[in-house]
Amino acid sequence: QSMSVVRSGGTGQHTFHRINRHQTGLIAIGVRMHMQASPVVDFQISFILRGCRDPDAVGGAIEVTRPAHARGKPLDGAVQHVFTGFLYRFILAALVKQYLLDPVAGTEGILATLGYMYAYSLYLFFDFAGYSAFAVGISYVFGIHTPENFRDPFLAPNIREFWNRWHISLSTWFRDYVYFPLGGNRCGFVRRSFNVMAVFLLSGLWHGAQWTFVAWGAIHGLLLVVTDAWDTLERRFVSRGSEGNSTFPGPPKASASMVPLE
Repeated sequence: QSMSVVRSGGTGQHTFHRINRHQTGLIAIGVRMHMQASPVVDFQISFILRGCRDPDAVGGAIEVTRPAHARGKPLDGAVQHVFTGFLYRFILAALVKQYLLDPVAGTEGILATLGYMYAYSLYLFFDFAGYSAFAVGISYVFGIHTPENFRDPFLAPNIREFWNRWHISLSTWFRDYVYFPLGGNRCGFVRRSFNVMAVFLLSGLWHGAQWTFVAWGAIHGLLLVVTDAWDTLERRFVSRGSEGNSTFPGPPKASASMVPLE
């Protein structure tokens, strides 16, 4: 019961997104003039249509936009992002699903499980990054600059950098509204580790009110804590004889087997 309550209270990302923008237009007034509806239905139609005025919902939590003219020609960016969205979602994601994901779905064995994990991660990236690119491109058409939601996450050198590149809108929201208020990096290692774990446990609940999502958040939080601990040891005990060289092998690498979520 408690998990279901959390789910009902924590999955309204679209509502939070719309409220955060402080929208004021009444673009649904024409609809209200031509239909007989109850006040509840009337409010829902107004809210939905008013939200559709802003095409910058990129599957994240609360987003911040800027005028597109500040970043160059908006139509050039629109065309590039829309075509990228088509390529990612309707071609690459479909190919990964047909030739990599579906053949191993439902099969048993370690190799099949690993194959499914990697294939699902690729499919999720192309599908999710594809419709995020659509949203960014459409926002450019309306003169709005919506920040990128993905920046080559699977090319990240470690798990920390991976989460700086994956689902950036959601990661930024958790950073600004959860991690920073808890103290962020302005703490010792123990408190900093607590802040990281709190962020990822909440992120797991945000994705779904199931213990599997909580476990997913705990695993990624622990990976980041290990990365932070490794960096701390490296700074303290590794000789700085030559800049950029280290006898340490480095923190845990980002991998598709970690199965990121939306």
